[in-house]
Amino acid sequence: MKNKQITILATDFKPMTGGVAEYSFHLADNLYKQNLLYRVITPVIQTKKYSFKVDAPQDFNWSKSLKNHFFLLSKFYSLLYLAQLRLIEVKNILQWLFNRRHTFLIVNWIASPLAQRWISILQKLNLDYGIVLHGKDIIVASKTDKHFFTHTCTKAKLLIFNSQATKKLFQELQPSIKTSHYILYPGININYLNQENLHSREDLEKFFNISLQGKLIISTVSRLVKRKGIDLAIRAIEPIAKKNQDLIYIIMGDGNEYESLKALIASLGLENQVKLVGNLTDREKLSLLKISSIFIMPNHHQQGDDFEGFGISFIEASYFKNVVIGGCNGGVVEAIRDGDSGLLVDTKSVNVVKSIQEIIRKLLSNPERIEQMAEWGHQYVIDNFQAPQLINNFAQYILDYSFESFKL
Repeated sequence: MKNKQITILATDFKPMTGGVAEYSFHLADNLYKQNLLYRVITPVIQTKKYSFKVDAPQDFNWSKSLKNHFFLLSKFYSLLYLAQLRLIEVKNILQWLFNRRHTFLIVNWIASPLAQRWISILQKLNLDYGIVLHGKDIIVASKTDKHFFTHTCTKAKLLIFNSQATKKLFQELQPSIKTSHYILYPGININYLNQENLHSREDLEKFFNISLQGKLIISTVSRLVKRKGIDLAIRAIEPIAKKNQDLIYIIMGDGNEYESLKALIASLGLENQVKLVGNLTDREKLSLLKISSIFIMPNHHQQGDDFEGFGISFIEASYFKNVVIGGCNGGVVEAIRDGDSGLLVDTKSVNVVKSIQEIIRKLLSNPERIEQMAEWGHQYVIDNFQAPQLINNFAQYILDYSFESFKL
């Protein structure tokens, strides 16, 4: 009896940063350990090798270094990249057709035109496939083409949602689609986190160019986009920071809100206590979370234009014993156990900034409460969001319950 082999078609994958890329990686890594992964196909040029097979275009450094100086070489580099991607597709399509009965494909981040091309190919070839949905991709695709999901999801064998909130959003926008579904939360690999050689506080001082000795650190690690609510956090922290010179707020990440957040910090006179440090490595991110006491990201909806499907940053922060503060919407309510592992704030309220201030003040006045909630949050993550266990359950679902054709 031969089990089906899964190919993941991932438009976002490491070394990209962000929740979708991390989700793709953990899914691949743990399916490989279950002997269910055939390979990953991605347009993202790879910088390292993994234990599993990744098909991606190569990075021709000699061409890349010259393309900025010569227009024709720039065009040549782009054509070379696309040609590689098409060759990868053709090679794998032939393999899928040859092993049709033992092939299943998972497409991640369908808002991408490339992912939509892949789905079209799978449909024409009548191959079994599933789709991972994260939240924002549902909104983007629904606005682009109101019939998009009718064309793609009704022919899919399985819809994989990253949270109950994402599933609810999909059902509200696409009530007629009844495709089988599974909730597969993003998770973390605690063995990797425990083995990572983290930077000391002194090393981080050099990276951030700021003194951290004797400081209470509040952190945010996120893409700097409007829905993350980082501007709300800065405004809430302002009066507290000005009365407490030992408080430092470090914001790690990059995005289209960087300049406006920088200007906000300057206008409030917080340059010495609120630091935008940009995008850094995983090691630096985890090192920051290790020394931070409170993690804040008061996410909110953007009038139907964006959506926080889950919030893996809250899970990572909780594992490193931060009290987490998030917005009471989207999948964040599943990532945070309100009152135990962290605190939720109503970001729709006109008094949201004052609410955040009150939460932070209460925490700072009660260090024992911070310590207790940090321990609860750490255990909550261990019990509920370990990627190997989550994906092991998913693999078992596929093998045992999902499709009759999965065991042949």
